[in-house]
Amino acid sequence: MSGSPLAGLFAPAGAADEISLTAHHGEFVAALEREVRGRGHRLVLLGVASPADIAAQAEGLAGVVLLGFRDDELAGLPDLGTRAVAIDAYARHPSLAVIRTDDAEGGRRAAEVLLSRGHRDVLVVGPSDETSGVMRERHEGFRSVFVAAGAGAPARHMTAGTTVREGVMLGRALRARHPSITAVFAAADTLAVGVMEGLALAGARVPADVSVLGFDDLALASVVTPKLSTVAQDIPRKARLAAEALLDPRLAPSVAGPLTVDVVVIERASIGRAAR
Repeated sequence: MSGSPLAGLFAPAGAADEISLTAHHGEFVAALEREVRGRGHRLVLLGVASPADIAAQAEGLAGVVLLGFRDDELAGLPDLGTRAVAIDAYARHPSLAVIRTDDAEGGRRAAEVLLSRGHRDVLVVGPSDETSGVMRERHEGFRSVFVAAGAGAPARHMTAGTTVREGVMLGRALRARHPSITAVFAAADTLAVGVMEGLALAGARVPADVSVLGFDDLALASVVTPKLSTVAQDIPRKARLAAEALLDPRLAPSVAGPLTVDVVVIERASIGRAAR
């Protein structure tokens, strides 16, 4: 493998020159590396302080995968001169193939399962719709089901990110700030796990007092207590589609329209009937 051609995985590097990736990104990177290696290539992870730096670093690479960039950053990229695949993007760019989860359908299925358990007062938590196309689609899908059911628009609480720490802070204050809430739909499993921990610290029981539903189906979802119910996205399939778009010589260098990955709700122990 030492002489194998290289494919590049580009991600944003923060002010401290550290690559900023979520837990979901970590599972995706592991799956993508397996897929790329299985096609006779090596995957190299490259952090960039600015998307403008990608073109120069992409020279000589068999292709590039773009992970964790904002849509406005992707839309402004020049032609990179090689195959390029953007993950979970909603940007429009003529030379970018896009692989993403069906986020709107994920939001709809989350709403359906909570409504079926009698939940009407639900808090949706996650990054702002203005900065995250992924969150915008999940929120809109969720909201559309509630409105169609005559339950009105669910409440919102915007966070800066999807970390466990942010979830803990939110969960600790949730009952005081939103006393009527019976369920929380979190944009990521990590955020949901933090919410459950924060609720426990505040003396609330999950799901007896508040149900919690995540998104991703990361490995941690099945090891926390209670086990986390979540909207599962098929991360291995997303990685496989990305590797194919990047390296399969039988496919055209660009893809007409985004490729979407299906979702399914995995019901575990963190959701129950509405408490009131």
